[in-house]
Amino acid sequence: MTKVLRPDGVAVIVCQCRRVSDRRLHKAIDHGCTTLAQVCRASGAGNDCGSCVRSIKEMLEQTLGKVEARRQQDGVPHDAATQPAHS
Repeated sequence: MTKVLRPDGVAVIVCQCRRVSDRRLHKAIDHGCTTLAQVCRASGAGNDCGSCVRSIKEMLEQTLGKVEARRQQDGVPHDAATQPAHS
């Protein structure tokens, strides 16, 4: 599996066939791609041999998971959201 998001900030090529870096994939996700198909279409990755698809899926899940975690921290607590509203 391809390692992505190196701590030293150096771009990592995730898709060898199309020479697509982790930065390009993150840019696609940052611009609203939320599915594997959308990320692949926007970046060009994952359309040839497919060996990078697993890494792209993991990157997408990690990134979207962080976004959801931030939403939950910034939003209404889970317990409050499940309680009936008082009039």
